[in-house]
Amino acid sequence: MVLISLGLGWYAWVLGKRSLTEKPAGSAVPRLSVVVAAKPIHAGIPIPMDAIKIDSMTVRPEGAFENLASVEGKIPTENFVVGEPILAQRMLGLEKGIVSSVRPGERAMAVKVDEVIGVGNRLNPHDMVDVFVIMRRNNEGIAETQSQLLLAGVTVLAVGNRSVQGRNEKPVEAALSMGGKYTTELPRTAVLAVPFKDVNRLALAAETGKILLALRSTLEQVPPPAEPAADKAGASEKVTLRQIAAGIQPKATASRARAGGGKSEKGVEVIRGL
Repeated sequence: MVLISLGLGWYAWVLGKRSLTEKPAGSAVPRLSVVVAAKPIHAGIPIPMDAIKIDSMTVRPEGAFENLASVEGKIPTENFVVGEPILAQRMLGLEKGIVSSVRPGERAMAVKVDEVIGVGNRLNPHDMVDVFVIMRRNNEGIAETQSQLLLAGVTVLAVGNRSVQGRNEKPVEAALSMGGKYTTELPRTAVLAVPFKDVNRLALAAETGKILLALRSTLEQVPPPAEPAADKAGASEKVTLRQIAAGIQPKATASRARAGGGKSEKGVEVIRGL
C-alpha cells in the first residue's frame, strides 16, 4: 500500500507539472502584421524599402498597411518616427479629409467653441446641431439685445482634432497600444457643414455676436436635402447685420417657401434699395 501511495503521488505530480507547462487553447493573443518606420521618415520624400519593416501588434490602427510593397514609393505628408505605424491618411493621394463628407451645396466652416458653446464638451463628429446667435444692442442695426435661431439641422464634421473620418477611433486604447499617454485637450474649434447660401450669415453672426450650438436628439438627426451650389463663389447673396437682427431669410429660402405652399419665417420679403 505504501508503494501504491508513492506511485499515485508521483503520477499526480507529473500531471500537475504538465498542466502548468501547457497553455490552454485559445489563450494566446493574436498578433497582426503592421508596417512601421524602421528609421525616421521625412514628409515629401518617397519611402524606400529600407525605411520600413513589419511589426506585430495586438491592434491594427485604422489606415495601417499589412505588407511592405503597399508602402514602398509612397510620399508621406507628415514625418514618421522609428516604430510608428505607416498610415494611409498620412500618405499623399491616400489621405481622407472631411472634404469627402461635404455634400454638394455645402461648405465646411469652422467656428470657435468653448465648454459652453460646444455643449459642455459633449459634441462629437456626426452630431447634428441648431446654431443660435446672441446679439447685443448697439447703434449699428440691432435695436435690442436678442437671441434667435440662425441655422437649423447643421451636421458637425469635426470637433478639435476629431473628425468624421475618425468616428470609430478609440483614442485611449490607441494611445496605450502605442505605449504613449492619453491626455484630453479641450477643443477650440468645431467644423460645420453649412449650406452655401448661409455661409455669409454665419460668418457675420460669428464676428458680431456669440454663437451657441444646441445638440439635437438622435431621432431628429436627419440632414436636410443638399442644394446645388452657386456657379461662382461671388454669387451668394449679401447679408447685412440689420437683416440678421430682423430675422430676414435669404431670397432663395423665401422662394422655396412660396413654391412649397408654405410661408417664410416672417412671411414678408423685404428688399431695400441702395
